[in-house]
Amino acid sequence: MRSNVSEVWAEANKIINQISRWVESHDGSKPFINYKPIDQVRLLTLKTWELRYHLPILEILDLLVPPLRKHIAKRPGKKKKYNGLGVSIVTLCSHGAEEILQRAIEKKYPDSEHVSIWRSTTRDRQLKAEKIEALEGLSARVSRPSSILDYDLVSEFSADYCASVDKKRLEHTNALLDPKRKRKRYRFNPWI
Repeated sequence: MRSNVSEVWAEANKIINQISRWVESHDGSKPFINYKPIDQVRLLTLKTWELRYHLPILEILDLLVPPLRKHIAKRPGKKKKYNGLGVSIVTLCSHGAEEILQRAIEKKYPDSEHVSIWRSTTRDRQLKAEKIEALEGLSARVSRPSSILDYDLVSEFSADYCASVDKKRLEHTNALLDPKRKRKRYRFNPWI
């Protein structure tokens, strides 16, 4: 059994790995990141924002770091080569950065599409977990997806495809209309 402190540091290390991947994908160089323990704890703010705004940390970094880099640039007009994030952890996790993030989310997702995406993925995850629990650990028979080449006529394929989509939609609709799911009021309930 892990202690709470080790769970905190494990979560901080996951965030550091995500930051490293983000820097590597955007700047093309593998960064050497050695954060102080206090900065590692500050990075947990990103995890809080991930839960609050229903966006992955990599997308939060996409929305935050470029405006912060632009704002903090010392020499305007000169392209600066960044050897890491380009902003301090204190700046990245500040209240001002959160305000920038909120404005960027409103601009990118004006109708709160990110929340709809989060709800649908969470519902799918819960339904899959419930299916596995209903099978009591036994593996379900997995049918291979059929190809258009398996059918003689395209109309047969489209009819079969429409039937499978309708079946999945019906399962989701029945789960969504189940009053038992809406009665359970817990934080981030995707069914409400």
